[in-house]
Amino acid sequence: MTAGSQRAKSGAIYAHKGQSANPRGNPDMRFINRELPIAEVAVALDLRLDGAGKIHCWHPDRHQHGNRTASVGIRASNNTAKCFVCDSKPMGPIDLVMDVHGIGAADAALWIAERFTVPSIPARKRLADGNPENKTWNTTLCG
Repeated sequence: MTAGSQRAKSGAIYAHKGQSANPRGNPDMRFINRELPIAEVAVALDLRLDGAGKIHCWHPDRHQHGNRTASVGIRASNNTAKCFVCDSKPMGPIDLVMDVHGIGAADAALWIAERFTVPSIPARKRLADGNPENKTWNTTLCG
């Protein structure tokens, strides 16, 4: 199965190529880490999936046999992935993009927001009660 057909089959909502899903504001990192399935992020990263629960590690140089068998487990219950050979900590979707691309958290969130429909938080604002369902904004500046 190709990455494109996995994307179509997965049911993810993808932003149109070249068009940002967040024209203003910052991607909601809490939404990304809690609501965006990590397996769908792995597909967008073009990582090799071995069934629904395993990924081939993107650091084959750290593996004795070049990671010929999938060694990254996906735990859907808490939306994390962990390589059992690299001794990595469990990673959420943002951590996964950071590690694969070698970028920071903000750039990883933007990378994800360019490919998936992600709610945005107005720049320099925070959610009043930490609940993304509540549309009231705290006017305290972050920072």
